[in-house]
Amino acid sequence: MSEVDVRLRRLEQTKRTQVSASTQQPSINEMSDGDERVVLAGGQTLRVYRKEFGKLWYMEFTGI
Repeated sequence: MSEVDVRLRRLEQTKRTQVSASTQQPSINEMSDGDERVVLAGGQTLRVYRKEFGKLWYMEFTGI
């Protein structure tokens, strides 16, 4: 089996980690790179936080 086949198979077999939910904004110190958190930010606003490259990023969604 070639090196490319091994890499592709490994990539296909990786699983996404569990995303934890909360009602509080996560602290940058409590998260590791690649961690994700789902936060109900009040009302009908949902935020998905992700820590990458040492910074905390988020996307915001509004319910109908």
